[in-house]
Amino acid sequence: MKKKLKLPSIISSLIIALILFQITAVAQTNAKEINELSQSWFSINSNIRLSKKFGVMVDLHERRNNSLTDPSFHATRVGANYWLKDNIILTAGYGQLCTAPSKAGWHHYGKEKRVYQQIQINTKVGKTGLLNRLRNEQR
Repeated sequence: MKKKLKLPSIISSLIIALILFQITAVAQTNAKEINELSQSWFSINSNIRLSKKFGVMVDLHERRNNSLTDPSFHATRVGANYWLKDNIILTAGYGQLCTAPSKAGWHHYGKEKRVYQQIQINTKVGKTGLLNRLRNEQR
């Protein structure tokens, strides 16, 4: 036997739903805090082939805040490359990353030293060259 909903129960359900909607709508109208920051990021990424199968990899990165004014991040990575195929490079290496102080008056850089493994795959789609890297880093 099916139970029919009575009109008063439907109206009370709608009133409860409207009240809950109003509460959530009010809760979501807080002012949003917006932080504006301009950054510049420069990097040099090199793969140097020493023989048909072996080579070295060197990455240098510099990220600056407020255009070029304030330091943000420095990274250096070196690694040994092995060419699995002409378009696939396996790399094992070491990196050092330095993060600049984030608060005024702080002078200590956060430093991390990491070992990593990487696979780099170079492909072509028409005239466009694509380079994909998958890097696994251990802290």
